[in-house]
Amino acid sequence: MKTYWRSGTPFAQRPAFSWLLLAVSLVVMATTLVLLSRASASDRSLRRDGVRITATVVGERFAGRAQIWIFQYEYAGTTFEKSIQCAVCYAVGGKITVYVDRDDPNRFVTAEGGGSRSRSEGAGWVLMFVLLIPLVWSVRSLVPTRAP
Repeated sequence: MKTYWRSGTPFAQRPAFSWLLLAVSLVVMATTLVLLSRASASDRSLRRDGVRITATVVGERFAGRAQIWIFQYEYAGTTFEKSIQCAVCYAVGGKITVYVDRDDPNRFVTAEGGGSRSRSEGAGWVLMFVLLIPLVWSVRSLVPTRAP
């Protein structure tokens, strides 16, 4: 019986590795989709039940090609300064609507859709699409090919 180790077959082309890669990719993708749907539900409830506040854009910066705007809002006598990647960009001094959680004023969502979880949601989408490449590759390696 010929083993993979002695046959010279690269580790990444072994069926066990392909099945493992397939399983890990599917678990990570499913987890990302579940977390994104929960975050969307949380944002909707925050828009419904949160305190509506007008915030002021106080600055902007660039991180690569992404434009980040910095804004301030006041809640319960405390001023909070937050930054978020702009979905709809405003000039410095512009006013935006922010919905703030009554129990945790650091948790917010803007009327345009960005919120305190926006960066992690974006990372989840990127990770999910990055995992599609090995997922497709592993499925292709599991399908037997016909000899010519």
